[in-house]
Amino acid sequence: MDDMKDPVVLWTDKKRILGLPWSFTRYTLTEDALTVTRGLLTVHESQLLLFRVRDISRRQTLGQRMFGVGTVILDSSDADTPHLHIEKVKDHQRVMRLITQQVDRERQRNGVRVGEYSDEDHPGRRPPMEHRCD
Repeated sequence: MDDMKDPVVLWTDKKRILGLPWSFTRYTLTEDALTVTRGLLTVHESQLLLFRVRDISRRQTLGQRMFGVGTVILDSSDADTPHLHIEKVKDHQRVMRLITQQVDRERQRNGVRVGEYSDEDHPGRRPPMEHRCD
């Protein structure tokens, strides 16, 4: 018997072209990860564990505002995906809030904390990595 259960999908959407989901890029947010699936004939899938997200921001160009979409930008400590752009999705403000909530939950669940500092306080210093609180 397989004790693994399917992850609960909290949000999913496609990258939109002219406001319509005509692309072959799909974003799926579960309780612990964000998965990006790209392609039609050759499919490439990447996954970012949420406790590794360090910063979340959003951007909305004039063209995106006209079509009711926006971009959420994630910076992470993940080696394969240090910067992830969730491009041209509907209701990007709500998506940003949902991801922020899940990142906080996953950090608490995994015992991870992220140190913050100002670049002015420590010029030339690299950002700190997350630490497990065991």
